[in-house]
Amino acid sequence: MNDSAAAGPPRPAAGRRSFLAGLAAVMARPHLARADAARADGASSDGTDLRAAIEAIRCRADVPALAALSFCGAGVLEEAVTGSRRRGVPEAVVTPQDVFHVGSITKSMTAVVAASMVEAGVISWTTAVGEVLGGLPLHDDVKPVTLWQLLRHRSGLRRDLPGDLQERLGREGRSLMEQRRGLARVMLAEPLDQPPENGYGYSNAGYTMAGLMLETVAAQAWEELVAARVFLPLGLTSAGFGAPARTPAVTDQPWGHRADGSVVDPGPGDDNGPAMGPAGTVHLGLPDLATYGRWHLREATPSPPLVTAASLARLHGVGQPDGYYGGWDRVARDWARGQALTHTGTNTMFFAAVWLAPARDFGVLAVSNQGGPAAAQACDAACAHLIQRHS
Repeated sequence: MNDSAAAGPPRPAAGRRSFLAGLAAVMARPHLARADAARADGASSDGTDLRAAIEAIRCRADVPALAALSFCGAGVLEEAVTGSRRRGVPEAVVTPQDVFHVGSITKSMTAVVAASMVEAGVISWTTAVGEVLGGLPLHDDVKPVTLWQLLRHRSGLRRDLPGDLQERLGREGRSLMEQRRGLARVMLAEPLDQPPENGYGYSNAGYTMAGLMLETVAAQAWEELVAARVFLPLGLTSAGFGAPARTPAVTDQPWGHRADGSVVDPGPGDDNGPAMGPAGTVHLGLPDLATYGRWHLREATPSPPLVTAASLARLHGVGQPDGYYGGWDRVARDWARGQALTHTGTNTMFFAAVWLAPARDFGVLAVSNQGGPAAAQACDAACAHLIQRHS
């Protein structure tokens, strides 16, 4: 498989305004094509210096920074970090402790929160939008859509959030829960794009509404839920929301870069709107992103027990055909000795990719502080290189 053959439409053009219109296209299916070609013959790693290989990939792609890491359930196997936090500032060297925006990899975290709340009995997989958000002006099409359909991208809901409304709600100073509810008043009053279960339809709006359902029944913001139910028990101390860099005065974390390589100053416009948190606003350091991936590798005995093995199997689609389940795309790969789990994430200014092979107790990840095709291809090549080294 190659990039042109990957399922899903082309990635969006560069620029902040392209995000809401284009993220679903970017994320509709994994674009890491070259990982398909990794050897599965049991050969040993190629013995080359990993950092040199990742630096060569970074230079070919011309992205400011690139980091890649392989891991198993017991810990990190290899890692390499190259480049700079900000293009044109070579002294601002990126480090293994730096934080990167992981975009829609956030979706699997929202799904874990949902599973934990299902197990607690406060919501069910089949709970309908109308049961939780019935106080809003819901279109009849929307009322029967279930939580699980939202998490599987089979709700029929529109792909993206209404950007102008999201910005206006943010300017009004409303809480994030109030902003999500304000978005729901508009989106859920519309007819669905297609009937539920009528096929796969990637939807950032759907995950945002799933987060609204969870925070409504919990009377607690999604940000608090994911922190309490995922970040804290896994010890993800670097986890937070929004762009990693906080001030233009210093370059103490990676800055985002558009697809054309231009830098995005910290401040307004350095990330998608915070109200779409459940669909993709988390940032993480590399060690913590690896810890999160390692937790997912332990399907039979998830530890710590954020959810039961049965719930994790549901989120991973264990025993099911290729497809999208609870925040992961399940795809057959020879190197994975069966089906792999994968997801990419981008806010058009960062790019991240994760591949997991639970049958092998093995995973890889790659991140860059640039969005667009060049960064996607760099992460693709870095993941493929790590897979080949350990195949």
